[in-house]
Amino acid sequence: FPARKADCCSAALSTRAFPGFYRKYRRIVARQRIKQEGGIPLYVIALTGDVGAGKSSMARAWHGQGATVLDADRIARDQWREPAIKEAAVRRWGKGILTAAGEVDLSRVSALGFATDEDYRFMCALIHPSTLTEMNRQIRSLRGWVVAEIPLLFEAGIPSWVDQIAYATASVSFRIERGRVRGWTGGEIIRRERWLLPSDTKKTRADWVFENHGSIEDWRAKACRMGELYRRMGSVVEIETYCHDKAEANKIAGALL
Repeated sequence: FPARKADCCSAALSTRAFPGFYRKYRRIVARQRIKQEGGIPLYVIALTGDVGAGKSSMARAWHGQGATVLDADRIARDQWREPAIKEAAVRRWGKGILTAAGEVDLSRVSALGFATDEDYRFMCALIHPSTLTEMNRQIRSLRGWVVAEIPLLFEAGIPSWVDQIAYATASVSFRIERGRVRGWTGGEIIRRERWLLPSDTKKTRADWVFENHGSIEDWRAKACRMGELYRRMGSVVEIETYCHDKAEANKIAGALL
């Protein structure tokens, strides 16, 4: 289970015996009712985390358990094909960012966009608004348990349709080793993260923190254990009851989950 808030599993549908979590659960249910009426999916987990910590592997594991995955990176890549965005990028960085076919070379844009704070801010202002607009459009057609993989969730702003946030983290040395599979040099992760909010700051704002420090099999197993809870939350119904004591409340919560 994740490093924090694992105790929520045993009390996920608690009653008056757990007033703190009960209030949080009621807020989630209320949001779900509003979202259903507005055409937004029932339960949305925003997945974010450190660069190279295993977010995509976690998203694939949850997809295998029935989640619909909305990939912000894939949507952002598509945005670079838009004429207005392409033209703005060429004005900024020159025609050298284009391939022979006239499309934006994302590796060249990445090298330039992460070079300075000014370039990074330009790149984000150029691509984030249209990416979020497209995510808002797509998510209205989805139902059930949705995982929105958004690497720059805290930097770009948390969409109103997000219910809870899962954060994948790992040590720098572990992530550098994983990055070599992508062909990244040792400094690529540091280069990409220097303009981002500190990892510790973002972890305190997440609902669930997952630490990746073992094999890919261990990571998938950890994802699947929590995925089972998320899957059930994707079909949750509102229940309100009173219990004689904490033991009875735990028994009911355990049976429901």
